[in-house]
Amino acid sequence: SFLLAVLKKRKEPRKQLSYDTQVTDSLVEVEHDLREKVRILYNDQEIADLYPVACEVQNTGNTIVKNQLVRFEFPEGSRIVDMSFDPQPEPELIISEEPQADSKLHEKRFRLGHLEKGQYVGFRFLVSSPSPAHVRLHPFNEEGDVEFVPRKLARAEDERYAFTRFITLWILFLLLPRALSVIPFELGQMAAGVVRLALLVAIWPFLRPSASIISRCILRLAADQAPAGWDIERINAENVILGSSQSVINKPRDSNDPNDRSA
Repeated sequence: SFLLAVLKKRKEPRKQLSYDTQVTDSLVEVEHDLREKVRILYNDQEIADLYPVACEVQNTGNTIVKNQLVRFEFPEGSRIVDMSFDPQPEPELIISEEPQADSKLHEKRFRLGHLEKGQYVGFRFLVSSPSPAHVRLHPFNEEGDVEFVPRKLARAEDERYAFTRFITLWILFLLLPRALSVIPFELGQMAAGVVRLALLVAIWPFLRPSASIISRCILRLAADQAPAGWDIERINAENVILGSSQSVINKPRDSNDPNDRSA
């Protein structure tokens, strides 16, 4: 029953869109004292500092997402001076801009017509802003059943689900065969073998993400327990000087070494 529940959950339709955003430092650097005396033009438009912004929206669920609206909002006082796709989306994705009646210069809205599992759309903006730019995404879907989350959260949720299933199945793998082995005659051994094989097959999809989580935890624990403040500064034939405390680790001296000059 547990294995059937796991398989059923994995096959259930799940509409999920995940997004990543990245804001690059300003392409224009003008000293503060000269800002009032300098005019910067982009495509014949006067701009302030120019910030490239990249955003990627991907279908990380297991079913098709249709007619998803996404509105990109930049800080008040900024202005979108250019926009492009990277890469250029296929015509089958049906990507179109959906301007609003009260649309502003620092906002743009797009419709994602058809996104299959794993497909994504890469948006690229050039934003003129007097201060460092940031972007907020506002999703809307008429069907109301699409989860829209940052990719980091989606990845963490998937890893947490995989690790929970891995631990549960591993505990069952240790306990169930032993419980079934008490059945008399060879029936108990046969049942234990079948259950053990079924659990191994069920564990396999969760093995790799769980191993990745465990390895990251081990590395983080090792980094936390590593002694801080030690730094190799100089190595020579007689000693090793570590850190700013000038602590010296002497190597054993060989009295027959003609190069040994130590007192």
